[in-house]
Amino acid sequence: MKHPSRRSVFFVVLLVAFAVALLAYTDDPPTSEPPPPPPPPPNIITVNVREEVAFVGGAVQGAGDDDIHSSRGELTRADGFTLLYVDSNSVYLAAKVDFTETTGDRTQIRIDRDHLLYVAPEGKKIDSIEPLGGPEFRLAESVVGENHACNPAATSGSYWESLEIRFDGRGGDSMIVGIRGRIRLAVDLVESR
Repeated sequence: MKHPSRRSVFFVVLLVAFAVALLAYTDDPPTSEPPPPPPPPPNIITVNVREEVAFVGGAVQGAGDDDIHSSRGELTRADGFTLLYVDSNSVYLAAKVDFTETTGDRTQIRIDRDHLLYVAPEGKKIDSIEPLGGPEFRLAESVVGENHACNPAATSGSYWESLEIRFDGRGGDSMIVGIRGRIRLAVDLVESR
């Protein structure tokens, strides 16, 4: 009597395993209970916030006096950032901006403050904020020569609808220099539980 080869035994075993797997497969759902449906999404209310903001006056830093002296041919800089953030149930705008003389006694005046923009109403909580361009806005502006005006700053693609910078005033400047403008952002609210 002739014995089957190892190759034919392998193929027979493989064919039987495939047939068993095919017979075991079924499209019928399991008889156990289906999982519960996901909870409904929260009922989100979007509030559009527009707020006039002014950060004026700061503290003198390091050497120098209280007077940023912008005169003919001299460069005066404003460098820093503003940042939107949520704390508890309120939206704030933080500003940290340095106004610097680049010549003379190199006076530097720093603004470092927060401004309350929005408080969620009773029974609601803040789910998220949607500022155009993200929560941080970098500021790097300068003027050359005497300039006591409020100068428009570039704000394209940011949550600043408008922004002006005052680099210098006549005489002492720690209560004169600053930024002012209008913020716009969307605040998403949900029911507080």
